[in-house]
Amino acid sequence: MVVETDLIFKQRGWNDEAGKALRDIVDPARWLEFKAAIIEGHSTLWEVTGDGWRSWLVTYFESLNGGYIELRVEVLAGSHSRAIFAELKRRAKAQGVDSIAFETIHPEATISRLMGPLGFERKVSIFRASL
Repeated sequence: MVVETDLIFKQRGWNDEAGKALRDIVDPARWLEFKAAIIEGHSTLWEVTGDGWRSWLVTYFESLNGGYIELRVEVLAGSHSRAIFAELKRRAKAQGVDSIAFETIHPEATISRLMGPLGFERKVSIFRASL
């Protein structure tokens, strides 16, 4: 079992190792925009490590009406997502962030089982048709 305090978050610049891990889970239509957002500093690439494992995480802040600040998790590649999100919640709350949001390609039942205990609930569903 991973304890949140065992996690090490390191901010990283764009690199081939992260690119390889993220490539298959980012929408190919958005890949160049996604990569540019990290390189230009609009999004932050994190390397998260624990005891013998590594995950990659991309986040950005969004300012909403009335000064409401949301931490957006754009993508997480790797393992230990529940522990990573628990630690993100702790850190974001300590910094005065109002909420955390993420989109996923995984089935709703799976995400509800993993993230429901952390207080996450489904807000929207996105459907896309290629033309």
